Amino acid sequence: MKMTRPHTSQSATEKGSAFVFILIGIALFAALSYTVTQSMRITSDNEGLALGTREKANALIADVMQYMEVVKMRVFTLTATENVPEAMLDFRTDFYELPAGGVVTENSNSACSDANCRIFSDYSPNGVVPMIFKDLAATTQQTSALYPLNGHGRVGTIDIKGVGSTAPDLVFVIYGVKPQVCNLYNQKQGITTNYDATTTATSIGESGANSTPDTFAGTFTTTRSFGYSATQFAGKKSFCAPAASDAITPRLGIWHVVKAR
Repeated sequence: MKMTRPHTSQSATEKGSAFVFILIGIALFAALSYTVTQSMRITSDNEGLALGTREKANALIADVMQYMEVVKMRVFTLTATENVPEAMLDFRTDFYELPAGGVVTENSNSACSDANCRIFSDYSPNGVVPMIFKDLAATTQQTSALYPLNGHGRVGTIDIKGVGSTAPDLVFVIYGVKPQVCNLYNQKQGITTNYDATTTATSIGESGANSTPDTFAGTFTTTRSFGYSATQFAGKKSFCAPAASDAITPRLGIWHVVKAR
């Protein structure tokens, strides 16, 4: 007697395959939307979004938090899944600049010689699109040519108390942030601050320049530390605090640990 194969198994398989394709499509659409959004922000340089309301501030801060997490994920992907040594990570980009012109050279790591160890998209096809956050930044440019333009970023190393071991952590900082933005950012991290334009590392109990991130060029030899006196930051991997020496204004920056060590 000829047996007829039931159609239910094939139908279930087809439905399962369709569901998988739908999920893949949603993921690809989300990734594309995020990339387009980033590109639009870069193209417009965030102009026209003046920080006039708390709602706008919240939206812009959410952008920073998402962006920092994307940078962190890129670092994780390179070091954890592609076996790139942390000493070879390279944050070079043509987007982050100094007041006198030219790129932030501290973001470049000569130990990295190809796109496989680079973080940002202008030097790696799989990299993160760099973003500039002018609307979170002070309107008065900072007083040192050694630090990035307000709203621009730089990678550095520093030991943050309670994060990883006592070895220096790798942090990415957006410099020249407005005090009110800094306080709101900290509030979202469960930290209470009441900073203004006069706030320095020393005024919050830290030790001036020794409590700000050191430059990163592939080595983790810095002895700088943060959060040992200003204990409200201990164990925090994202916060806003003085990121430049006391003599520099504006000096506040949004810190984000992209590699805890």
